[in-house]
Amino acid sequence: MVLKIVFIQLIFIEVTKMLKLIGDAAGIVWQYLDANGPSSATKIINETDLNKVDVQRGIGWLMKEDKLSIEMVGRTEVISLK
Repeated sequence: MVLKIVFIQLIFIEVTKMLKLIGDAAGIVWQYLDANGPSSATKIINETDLNKVDVQRGIGWLMKEDKLSIEMVGRTEVISLK
């Protein structure tokens, strides 16, 4: 029983850390778009310290919160703040 509680506590700690990392990435993506206007994910990756996965997670977080719009411009998805 004690081992199960410790395991659950460890999972909770890891989930909390992950949520903070994703939230931080979302904040960086939002700040970038606020300062630079509509951009592709590739441009955000190249111009911030975030890696591809963190940018994708940040975009997902902001999309879930209905903070972003995505539209196709040619063959490129352009992300902008609502």
